[in-house]
Order: sequence, then structure tokens, then C-alpha cells
Amino acid sequence: MTENQDRVKILSVARELFARVAWTHKTHEKERERWSRKVRCERWLNVLLVGLTTALAVIGAIVASKTMFVVTSIVGAASTAFVIYQVSFDACGIESQHRIAAKKLVALRDRYLLFILKASTASTPVIELQRGLEALQTETSLIYESAPDTSPEAYAMTSVGLKDNEELTFSDKEIDIMLPNNLRLGDDLGSQIQDRDSADL
Repeated sequence: MTENQDRVKILSVARELFARVAWTHKTHEKERERWSRKVRCERWLNVLLVGLTTALAVIGAIVASKTMFVVTSIVGAASTAFVIYQVSFDACGIESQHRIAAKKLVALRDRYLLFILKASTASTPVIELQRGLEALQTETSLIYESAPDTSPEAYAMTSVGLKDNEELTFSDKEIDIMLPNNLRLGDDLGSQIQDRDSADL
């Protein structure tokens, strides 16, 4: 097997691993969003229950009604049960776990992207590429082991986001908008790149 064939195989494996990491990162992002919404809903519900319990207790003290006492007791019990639920199922902690996993994976994803660029050039020795890919895969396995599980709902959201909405990539125009004027390529991207390559030669 020639060195060029080895390079092609390494590049093929790197592209596959990049796609897996990119997909997993986006899945954890979607999962974090789901849990973030749950956390917000739980906090508002908790505020509502506490406020309602307090209001009913004050009214009950003024009215001194048996019915009001029963209603206040029921709402107070519901508030206590909800607090126990929050402690037992730490939505905020789960959201944090997915946020940490997503941050680790996005950094790893970018490193794979740079590795693919490096592997696409003939200047890097094949043995160096092999070692670099093995190191990346070892780091990937460690992150996967410590990452929390994701749900089918997050997987489905990721599928829509990446396949239909192209959330992972930017168009040249979108990139230009985020760059200062002196770094923008403008509309005639292809000709500008060719001109720069010709200048380098």
C-alpha cells in the first residue's frame, strides 16, 4: 500500500469520526436546551406554588374558614411534594452535565476539523497523521464515557437541525457578516481564492 493510499484511509476515518463527534455535540446541545426549558418551567411553577400557599395562608388566617384551611393544606402539600421532586430529579444538574459535555465535544470537533485539513495536504508525514488520529480517538472515547445519556427526542431534534436546517455550517455570506470588513471575501469568493493562490505561487 502506497503512502498516498494510507493518507486517503486516514482522511476517510477522520471524516467519519468528525461526523460522529459533530452529531453527538449537537445532540447534547439539543438535550441541554430541553432540560433548560424544564428548569425554567420548574422554577416558575415553584414560585407560583409558594406564592399561592403564602396567599392562602394569609387569607385563611383572616377568614378563619375550615374550607380555606383545607385548601391551604392541599396547596402546601403540593408545594412540598414539588420541592421533593426537584431534589430527587435534579434537572439543573442534568442540564449542566449536558452543557459540559457539549463544550468538550465542540472543542474536539474543531480539532478534528483542523486534523482533516492537515491530512488533506501532502506535507504532513503519514506516521504523524496516524499518531494524531489515535490521540484524538483516545480523547474522544474518554469524553464519550463521561458524557450523560441523551434522549430520542434530542436525537430527533439533532436530525432536523443538521439535515434540514444545516445548523452545523455557515454560508460564505453568513461568515462574512461576522467578520470585520478587511477580512471579508465578498461575493466573488472563488476568484479571490484563485488570485491569492496565484500570488503565492
